[in-house]
Amino acid sequence: MKKTLLGSIALGLALNFMPLGSSAQAQNVAVENYRGEWSTPGGITRYPLGSVVTYQGRTYIRIADGGGNPRVATNAWDVLSTTAIGPIGPTVETGAPGAPGAPGADGATGATGANGTNGTNGAVGPTGANGTNGTNGATGATGVTGATGAGGTAGLKGNNGATGARGPTGPSGPSGTVGATGASGPSGPKGLGKLTIRSETAPVPVGTNADPYTHIEVDCSANELATGGSIVCSRLNQTIAKNNVVAYDYPLETASQPTGWQAEVENTGSNSAECVLTVICVQVDPGGI
Repeated sequence: MKKTLLGSIALGLALNFMPLGSSAQAQNVAVENYRGEWSTPGGITRYPLGSVVTYQGRTYIRIADGGGNPRVATNAWDVLSTTAIGPIGPTVETGAPGAPGAPGADGATGATGANGTNGTNGAVGPTGANGTNGTNGATGATGVTGATGAGGTAGLKGNNGATGARGPTGPSGPSGTVGATGASGPSGPKGLGKLTIRSETAPVPVGTNADPYTHIEVDCSANELATGGSIVCSRLNQTIAKNNVVAYDYPLETASQPTGWQAEVENTGSNSAECVLTVICVQVDPGGI
């Protein structure tokens, strides 16, 4: 492909321009052709409107009719460039395109743009399967006590409960006031004299079929009556049968005026035992009985 310098100049000139040599407003002047160096013989007819010439180192364009050189006839010519356009050079063959240059280095990363507006929420997905239970967390602190709720309605009366065990005896109450002295009663019988405790300790062997009982007796002294008696045997693990523990009047063996006590004791165990017969003897006035 071939191209001329004139073609390049014609393509690079603007149709609307501000003349460099005057204060006139921009005019619409079509660039027609480049006529080279301005010369006198040509007059007006040689340089029609739009003609471009060079004169004394400057480039001028014909903008109106008028005579004279561009430097003098400023109403007909105006400065297009302060640099003179040289003569058209020879036409040259366009060279082959050069090899593509190496890619340039990557530019610096630009600043992060502002966040875009949030999109609308998507539809809720299906509920996933329940996961395995996690381990129990630590027990939280006890919360504050809530306000007391309103009382509920009274329930039905329950059945009477069983009688509880008897409680311990309470303390004695204060003593009552002493009552008035009662009337004297009739005279009683003559009182008894001195009391004497008499006892008899006797071994009690294991009884036999021939003689199963052991006889024990305690007699009071003269002028004494037997007012009570009891028998106590040791070795309680033995089977002791205390029979016929009775008061008697010796030698008459009646209980109207007992003068002693007697007992028949049977030992059915495997070891001998020991029994103590105790009698309470009271001295009496022989004349009062």
